[in-house]
This record gives sequence, structure tokens and C-alpha cells, in this order.
Amino acid sequence: FSDSESSGNSSSPEDEAEQHCQLASLLYAVANYAEAIQEHTAVLDIARKHNLVKIKGLGLSGLGNAHHGLGNFEVALRYHEQSLQLARDEHNRVGEGRILANIGASCQALGRHEDAASSHQHSIDVCTEIDDVQGLASANAGLGIAHYAQGRYDLALTHYRRALDGFEQIHNIAGVGSAHGNIGNALQALGRYPEALEHHLQHVDLATQAGDVAGMGSAHGNLGHIYQSLGQYHKAIEHHNEHLAIARRTGDRAAEGRALSSLGSGYHALGQHLLALQYHKKGLDIATLTQDVAAQGQIHGSIASTLLAVGRHGEALGHLQQAAEIASRLGDKAAASRTEGILGSTYLSLGQHERALDHFNRALGVAVEIGDRAGQGCSRARQRSPVTSVNRRSSLTQPSNRFVLSSPIDYTSKVSSKAAREEGILIERKATK
Repeated sequence: FSDSESSGNSSSPEDEAEQHCQLASLLYAVANYAEAIQEHTAVLDIARKHNLVKIKGLGLSGLGNAHHGLGNFEVALRYHEQSLQLARDEHNRVGEGRILANIGASCQALGRHEDAASSHQHSIDVCTEIDDVQGLASANAGLGIAHYAQGRYDLALTHYRRALDGFEQIHNIAGVGSAHGNIGNALQALGRYPEALEHHLQHVDLATQAGDVAGMGSAHGNLGHIYQSLGQYHKAIEHHNEHLAIARRTGDRAAEGRALSSLGSGYHALGQHLLALQYHKKGLDIATLTQDVAAQGQIHGSIASTLLAVGRHGEALGHLQQAAEIASRLGDKAAASRTEGILGSTYLSLGQHERALDHFNRALGVAVEIGDRAGQGCSRARQRSPVTSVNRRSSLTQPSNRFVLSSPIDYTSKVSSKAAREEGILIERKATK
């Protein structure tokens, strides 16, 4: 071939980068985040070599999303912040709005709820200004999650429904499914379990239809939560095992940690406390490794509930105090109220009435602040407990299911034992009388 023919048949740097971007998108869609990172890195290398600013922004943003999928939230945040600066330098308002939502998601995963809410609100402002329906839907979903994390469930529900409307408008099936899952979570938090279940079932169907592997994992996890709330512990465990399998297949370490602790909560509900503790501790190890601070706080609370169930009050106090510290640091007032209430009950069972009353008062104050009527009722009842009978005091040491992340798996007790053995966990044997 002549030089002119050869150059005519060769791909431009832009075309080559586009091919890597398309492959990365396919890999991301099936939750193959590790290989997606390789493709996005290739995009970034091409952009730097040829000084292609817009393509560099795509590479940075893609790397942020892929690292987020793997649970590398600090790394993801750094890539998103670099991408945001490029978008602003280029006056790319669409990119700016969407990257702000990505930054909000990373902040949320790191437990920085106020920062997350601020980023999502800025994203909403930009997307509204330029009429970006998809960006607006994503930002509303993110802001709903930030409100949910701080116990503002009604406000979260409002934003989740706005997200659902937006995703339906642009026929984004995966987005519609995710919105249903979020709505289900908010309804569950509000005690509206039958409605929540319907939304979670829709999430599973839509995620499967869209081939959204990560969404399928999340949907199974949410179904596990709702079935546990409904007292259907074996069904809950089945769905949490599905979540765990998907998390491991996709390399999503943060999701793996949460699924393991959810299984611990399920076994706790079945009275298999030693097995529950082992699942929770494995989940806590991963949450610590991935810097999933919100999960760390929830798992400390779940471990405490299980320790209380077997009478290990001193150990439980240490985990409760860590859960309370994390809830305070993250501004999660609903979790703070629950933790203070359980701390009060624990001190009460140890005969430390003044300390118990102090924690009950704190729990009541937070419950009143966030409008948690059930929490207010529990706290007021507990305030009177120090002067009641010993039997009543001892009943307060029972774990609160509101602490648990989720539930276990069980096809039959035989299959459950097999699953536990595969985890390298010893099955708890009931003591003979």
C-alpha cells in the first residue's frame, strides 16, 4: 500500500479511544469492573499521548465509575474530581452535572452524607438548567440516598419517585429498576412492608430484563432485607446468598461485605448466634478494608445485638460505642437514636441505672428531632424501666432487629450447613440439656 492508502485505512486516536470506551461500557454493564478499568486506562493513555482533553475526561470518569464498582471509593473520588475539573475547564455542562452526581455517590459510599447531598443538589441544579433528564434522574436518586442515610425517609421517598419518573421518561430500564429498589427501601423504613416488597420484586424483574448484574445483586439484597422484616428468615437467607454470589462474581468487595453481614443477621434471627457472629466479623473485615464506613457502623450494631443475645454484655458495649461514634460522625440520626436506646438497655441490664437513663434521654431527643414516633415510644417506655421489675429490665436486653443489615439463606438446613462450610465457618451446635 502507498502511504496515502495506509493512512486512509488506519484508525484515528479518537476512533481507537471510542472502541475502548465501548468495550469498557459493555464490561461495566456486566459488572466486570476489573477489565473495564483496563479499557478506561487505555482511553486515558491515548488521550494523554495525543492531548485529547474531552477523551481524557471520559477516561477519568470511567475509571472513577469502575473503581467505585470495586469498592475503591477513595480512588473513585479522586478520578471523579479530576474529571470534574476538566469538564468545568471545557465548559461541558452536561459532563459537569453528571460528574457531580458521581462525586456524590462516592462521598455517600465513604459515609460523607452532607458532602454527598451537596454534590447531588448541585447536580440537580445543573441538570435542571440544561434539561438533562437522565442526569436529573440520577441526581434525584443520589439525593434520596443521602436523605435516607440520615433518617429522612419521607424526603428520600420524594426524590426516589422523581428519579423513577425521569428514568421512565427516557425508558432507562435499569434506572427504573434501581428506582423501584430505592422506593422499596424507603417504604420498608417507614414500616410499609407489603408495598416495599412489591417494589423490590419489580427491581429484580427489571434488573434481570436489563442485564444489570450489579442491580440484580442489589435487588436480591433488598429482598433479603424485606423478607427478614416480614419474619421469613429462610427466604431472606436465600436472597442474601444470591447477593453474595453476584458480589463475588463481579469482584464488588463492598457488596460482598454487606452480604456477609446480612447473612449474619439472618442466622441471628434463626437463633444461630455463633454462626451469625462469624458472618458479621467477616463482613466487618471487608467493610474496614474497603473503607465502607456506613457498613462498619451497621455491622458493629449487628455484632452487638448478637452478643447481647448470648449474654456477652461487656463485649457488646464496645461494639455499640463504635456504632454510636460512627453514626454521630456520619450524621445518621436514625442509627444514633437506635444505638443510644440499645446502650441504655445494656447498661440497665448491668444495673447501671443512671447511665442507662442518660442514653435513653439521648435516644428520645434524637427520635423527637427526626420525627421517629416509634423511637419516641420506645425511649419513653425505657426511661421508666429502671424502677420496674427485674424481669422487665432483662427483657430490654433483647437485640433490636432494626440494627440488622439483612438476613440469611436457607434452602433447607442441610443446604445452609453446606453453604456455611464453604465459607469456612463452623456451624453452631445446640447444647444438649
